[in-house]
Amino acid sequence: MDVEHSRASPAVVLAHSNQEYPISIPTAAGQHGQPLPSPICEKYLYPCFKISMITISVFVGTLFVVIPAQVIPEFRVEPASSSGSFNVSASAIFLRCDVQISVKNPSGYFRVKYTRPRATLKYDGKRLSGASLNPFVLGKKEQAMVAAVFESNVSNSRNSWQAMTLDSSISSGEVSVDVDLEVGRRIGLGKWWISAPGLTISCEDMIFRSPSSSEGQDWTLITPSESCSIGFFGYI
Repeated sequence: MDVEHSRASPAVVLAHSNQEYPISIPTAAGQHGQPLPSPICEKYLYPCFKISMITISVFVGTLFVVIPAQVIPEFRVEPASSSGSFNVSASAIFLRCDVQISVKNPSGYFRVKYTRPRATLKYDGKRLSGASLNPFVLGKKEQAMVAAVFESNVSNSRNSWQAMTLDSSISSGEVSVDVDLEVGRRIGLGKWWISAPGLTISCEDMIFRSPSSSEGQDWTLITPSESCSIGFFGYI
């Protein structure tokens, strides 16, 4: 039996009956010729990759979840500064509601920019009027007043349930309305502004009460709770 060593690959060739049968011998690269993982990768690269992913996840979570949770604003209706008027004719109901809302940034570390603020006035769960507000910025521990002014002409049709119930409420001297707010939000970190989840705010069960003859023409606003509620995404 002759044994020959191949220069191309470490294999043993058996010669028998004028035929050769190559037998592969496993090499350091593995049985199928695939390279084994480098000790450097196993010892340094893989752990570093895991640590980097964890660090990035913590950073992103802090940036977009933890920090916004620290600047949950306070929205409150200011009845003393708010007013309304309701006039009924044979063809239409004209209303004007001036709702003053104070907004406070409780954080002593971050500024907050409120963008694209919109307000909706609702009666009996249905939209009566809308208002676009000006964007505003609150500094650390700062408070500002936001005016939402609504005007609308409602067709005084006897075929409209909303018009009939609104007419009845005006005649009784009390009109209960809700105000919903939607605002975008950015948080100031030094020179940069980072995006944060937008907010939906609900100010419910506000009652405009008709004036007496000595109080003039403006309806006064009363509310059982001056605080407005914030939607789920305001807390994350």
